[in-house]
This record gives sequence, C-alpha cells and structure tokens, in this order.
Amino acid sequence: MSRRPDGQVTAVVVVAATARNRRRGNEDAIGVDGWAVYGDPARPLDLLLPVDPGRPARVAVTDGIGGRPDGDVAARLGAQMLTADDGGDDVAHLPERFRRTDQAIRARGAEIGSPDMACTAALLVVHHDGAAVAANAGDVRIYQIRDGYLGQLTQDHRVTPDGSAVNRCLGGTRSPADPALFSTRLRPGDRLLLCSDGLHDAVSPEVMGQSLLSGDDRAVAARLVRAALAGSAEDAGDNVTVALITVVGAGRSTSALPAAVPPASVERAAGPRATGGVRGGIWRRRKKGE
Repeated sequence: MSRRPDGQVTAVVVVAATARNRRRGNEDAIGVDGWAVYGDPARPLDLLLPVDPGRPARVAVTDGIGGRPDGDVAARLGAQMLTADDGGDDVAHLPERFRRTDQAIRARGAEIGSPDMACTAALLVVHHDGAAVAANAGDVRIYQIRDGYLGQLTQDHRVTPDGSAVNRCLGGTRSPADPALFSTRLRPGDRLLLCSDGLHDAVSPEVMGQSLLSGDDRAVAARLVRAALAGSAEDAGDNVTVALITVVGAGRSTSALPAAVPPASVERAAGPRATGGVRGGIWRRRKKGE
C-alpha cells in the first residue's frame, strides 16, 4: 500500500446509473476510461478508479440528441472517445479531444447513413495533484458540492430555455464542438455530479444539493434517479443519467486488486488499448468500507 501527501488525490469513487424512464430507448451513456455504459442496466456502476501521476481519472456523461436517428450510437461513441487514454488531458488539449470525438461521430454517422446523429456531453478529468477540468458541449452538466454549496461548473449551450435545441454538440452537420472549460482544484471528500438534462430539468438544484449532502454514494445516486423519475411524471419522461464522483485522498487505501468484469451493457473504445484489458484495479468493485 502506498501513501501520498495530504491533499493529493489517490482515487475517485464512481457511482453511476442510467434509466430509460418512459422513452422507448435510452440515448444516454456513461464513459469511464474508454468504456461506455449504456442501455438500461439492472444495476448501477460502482467503481474505485485509481488516480496516478500522468494517468488521471476521466468520467463523462453523453446524451444523444432527440429527434435525430441513432442518438444512442452517438452517445456511446462519444462516451468512449472522450474518456479514452490517449493523452491531452490538460485544459489546453481538451478542445482537441472534443474535436476528435466530434469527427469520429460524424464519420460513423456517414458510414451508417445517419449524418445528423449527435450528442451533448460533459467530461470531468481529475489529476493526482487535485487539479481538475470540467468540459462540456450542450446541456449535460457537472456540479460540485463543497461546504454545503452546490455550484454548476459547466455552461449550458441552449438556444431555448426548455432545452429543445442546443448550439453546441458532438456530431451532426452544423453545431460546433468547441467545449466550455472550467478549471478547479479538488480536495479529498469533495463530491461532483455529472448528469443529463433528464435529471436537472426534472429536479431543482435545491433538491439535488440536499440529496448530495447525506447518504452513501449508492443511496445518493438512487435517490437522484427516483427524484427525476417522479419529477418527469407529467412530461415525456426523458432518459435520466447520473454519475456521482467522490474524491479520495491519501488516507484511504487504493491497493490494487484484480480487475473485475464491467457491467453487461458496455463497449470499449477502439484502438491499441482495446484488446489489452483494463488498467490495474480500474474495474474492481469497491469493498465494503472503502
């Protein structure tokens, strides 16, 4: 077991869930280190993700744009590519990561006859020294809660207040992919929330903040999804996705255990790392008490 100075980040706990709600399909996806979790999985994602020098944690939520075909394909590919381990994790290089993802979605859309397919996205990158960057295109959001205050780190790119149109996305034929960027510094114990508009359009910031203040990660994620499902009872019932991130410092063990099998509905990003398995410890389930 290794120890690091106080204030450095040794890992992040990732608890994430996605629900179809009353839609026919789920066009949201969750990305972690090049994997995409999608569909309507029976259980939430629950991981301890090590953070090492030169190897940050990357977590994304993507949301296929409704009204266009193959939004689920765009979201899945976006989640994979935004979180892939291919370098360019500082604030200066993240726009290029978004542009590469945008180009890949456009190319895939052309291949399958869906040139308009697109998704909105938010990406959180956490470095071992506590530096973090929130990046987004569209209206997927990232929140941070600290000292009882819930703050939105991302910027919405909505043309209309109800979110029926956005002016930035990944893929499609017109919207630019340049992300809004926000740099911050995290400390152990901080909580962050990535979520699709299925949550933040249905649940008020006050309810989200109260939910994030108490309970373990699994209970909080489940509470937020239930609140969104209840809050959307009178509308079309958009897909709901939440990814709760808790920052772990040097006082907690992150000793490596064998990698566990990811949840059923996952895909790995294409590339040289795709067949090499996952990096040590990334997909292990958390043990009780971690």
